[in-house]
Amino acid sequence: MSRTPVQALLDFAARSPEEPWLFRHEGWRWHWISFGAAAHALETVVSSGGREAGFALILDDLTRQAAGEPVVVRGREGGLELTGEDLAAAAQSITSLIPAAPPGRREILVLGTDLADPAQRALFSWGTVAGAALVLEPDPANRVGTAVWSRPTLFAGSANEAARLRIAAQRHEGRFLRRLLRTSPGLPFGRLRTVLVTGPDPLPPEDEAFWRDRGAAVWFLPQCGIAGI
Repeated sequence: MSRTPVQALLDFAARSPEEPWLFRHEGWRWHWISFGAAAHALETVVSSGGREAGFALILDDLTRQAAGEPVVVRGREGGLELTGEDLAAAAQSITSLIPAAPPGRREILVLGTDLADPAQRALFSWGTVAGAALVLEPDPANRVGTAVWSRPTLFAGSANEAARLRIAAQRHEGRFLRRLLRTSPGLPFGRLRTVLVTGPDPLPPEDEAFWRDRGAAVWFLPQCGIAGI
């Protein structure tokens, strides 16, 4: 049976407590939370029966899962309740779309914080189960800038955001072409291997071709039949 996000978080905390798990910003300052700190906060909240903490929405969500309560996403006909097992299945669905990371490398995923969105929920579950470093950017207007700064291995956003990221990647390539003296483009930003379009619209063919020509996989999540969602 696949691990649920809570089980995975506790497992990583036991093995690598100091490894960063989640990056978030407050104003202009970025902060990161390790697996160990997140697990400790989760256990503290569960034992006290509380619901609030510094990263309240994420912790509240994991607290509900740890207590065996369902979480809710936006379904086609209103709210849809998901169990920990549903989230494990959703994470497994995402796993089948993402090329394996090079040995010894961690995934770095830039995504939003709307956990009621089915695609973002599945991606957050996958990232936690896979032990990825999660870079959370709640503002869609800033997501491309966050990706340029963090140089992720995976980017999740709308078709419009992916198009703006393409422009940023082209500018990045232009700065380094003469120095690199390469005849074919490499991975965008040096390591972006997967672009995940979260909807509602797919990428135009020319944008999809840009990413694929550079070795990055492209998936339109609303069409992928995410298990559990």
